Amino acid sequence: MSKEQKETALTTPSSTTVGAFLPADFEALIGDGFASIETVLFGDPSDGKLPFYIGRLIGPGAPIIMEDSENSQPTWSFNPVTRTKDGKLGIATNVTHIIPAAYMVHAACQRVFDKCQRTGETATVGVMFMGKGKTRKGRALNQFRIFEKYEGGQRPINGT
Repeated sequence: MSKEQKETALTTPSSTTVGAFLPADFEALIGDGFASIETVLFGDPSDGKLPFYIGRLIGPGAPIIMEDSENSQPTWSFNPVTRTKDGKLGIATNVTHIIPAAYMVHAACQRVFDKCQRTGETATVGVMFMGKGKTRKGRALNQFRIFEKYEGGQRPINGT
């Protein structure tokens, strides 16, 4: 073979380059101790979103800048709650979910996060989509129920 043919052979689909894997190989490698970051949308299931979510609140994320607008949407970071191999609930600390937050969810997460900052606690937060309502001006408003559970930390003497 000539030198030119060898170089061409290196770029064929049957060869593997450093950092490039077949999908099955990639998933097996990623499952071996790598952390992941995923965007999760919750809300109306008819829009393809999750109606329920539960995770340990990490903190605020970078806002999403809306196209052709000066407005932005806040995001929050969570480690999701998952079932362990023995069936118990646990926190997937190697998975981070970035959640674009509707107004109601953002306000609740900010309040929970502020409390965690004051008390040194961690919070597990559940979000349940309740449906759509209307504002006074007739615009659609997603409605959620927020659940919170606190662990650890040092409570201040005044109990706040």
